[in-house]
Amino acid sequence: MVPFLAQTQNPQQGALSGLAWREIGPAVVGGRLADLAVVESKPQISYVGTAGLGLWKTENHGASRLPLFDDQATASSG
Repeated sequence: MVPFLAQTQNPQQGALSGLAWREIGPAVVGGRLADLAVVESKPQISYVGTAGLGLWKTENHGASRLPLFDDQATASSG
């Protein structure tokens, strides 16, 4: 019934009032993308630099990835 719905505008408002808003994405450091570069003449090829996992290359729109920074002394490229 419409009158019943009008009386319960937001029944969980009290339960959610203690929660704080945050951006969607990783809640802790790690897993962040630092940069993305796509080869314009071949858009299936792209390079992804991450904040903590190095540099990656894909040649098939991201279906598989090849690490390009594994033999370096540090993994951070961002």
